Amino acid sequence: MRRGWEFLKTTTVAGLFVLLPVVLIAKVLGEVVRFAHKAAGPIIKMLPKHIVADSRFPTLFAVLVVLLTCFVAGLLTRLALARAIGRWIERHLLQPIPGYRAIRSLASGLSGSLEESAFKAAVLTSPDGGSELVYLIEDHGNGLATVMIPSAPNPMGGAIKIVPRERIQILDVKISRVARVFSQLGVGARDLLPKGKLR
Repeated sequence: MRRGWEFLKTTTVAGLFVLLPVVLIAKVLGEVVRFAHKAAGPIIKMLPKHIVADSRFPTLFAVLVVLLTCFVAGLLTRLALARAIGRWIERHLLQPIPGYRAIRSLASGLSGSLEESAFKAAVLTSPDGGSELVYLIEDHGNGLATVMIPSAPNPMGGAIKIVPRERIQILDVKISRVARVFSQLGVGARDLLPKGKLR
């Protein structure tokens, strides 16, 4: 009974962390589209009437403006000055937020960005010989390491453990592939494991 309650609680909380950013992003995007709709009004009036006759055109045009703005912002991030500003904002404003670094790193890993993700896909071997797919969060450098053991089918939630580093074998795969295995209740795990016996 207690195990069932713990599973229900951790799964619900993990789901909240997944849905909350989605809801916030949807809310922000909705406000941005409405603002772009108003801002684009004068431009729309300058276009030929046969183009803007469709009642859906203003909304579609506003969405296009938002997408173009995002594209331009993405181009700016490639500039050295913009990257420096972005790093300053992240270091002084975002990183102090509890959980930001962990969520960012995990999200980067799930999106396939191995360069930005500090988490690594790995296999944890237990003393009895069993193995578990885990995320290697941090190598302590003293023979210990912090890992996250996701709970299927939610790859974003799970238990955090400190284990001997020698029991961890890093996999040469993206975290997104491991997350997919958890979401599919273990199907496909065989393809992630290295050939031969796990150490």
